[in-house]
Amino acid sequence: MMNSLSLELINSKSPYRVVQSAEGDFWFVTIHGINYNIAFNEEFEIGGCMAYQFGIFNHEHQHAPHDPQIKDTIIAIINEFFAKNMDVLLYTCDSSDRREKARNRLFIRWFKEEDNGRRFTIRASETSVEGQGMYVAIIVENCNPHLKEITEEFDNTAAVLTSQQK
Repeated sequence: MMNSLSLELINSKSPYRVVQSAEGDFWFVTIHGINYNIAFNEEFEIGGCMAYQFGIFNHEHQHAPHDPQIKDTIIAIINEFFAKNMDVLLYTCDSSDRREKARNRLFIRWFKEEDNGRRFTIRASETSVEGQGMYVAIIVENCNPHLKEITEEFDNTAAVLTSQQK
């Protein structure tokens, strides 16, 4: 089970005020009035650690103009997740509007700009399910004692899924 995150610590680093719903999701509203919901859902074990699917949801599906404070708020939440949990984040891009490739590039770029490989290892993979592009990534702290097993299992699973599409 995921350890609780501290709203006080998140808000001390987040430019937007973050609140937590009764269900445990995190919410914030941008200066442009766009509501974002951040969720962590326990998925499965990978390489000896639990993987939590990390979701970023814009429920109104409003186009978000360039706003670096969105990235900073999401990174504050992710950093608090890893401060409290020695687990894996699993990121899957929403494909409902066929913009999953752009979302994947943006999220990976945000994370690399923030970390540049010092603290985290990111593994990403692209495959197709029923003709729909699917982008998936895991994020693991470099200090995780199961880092090698986690990345090997992800890479092996990604290779199997990719080979099934050929």
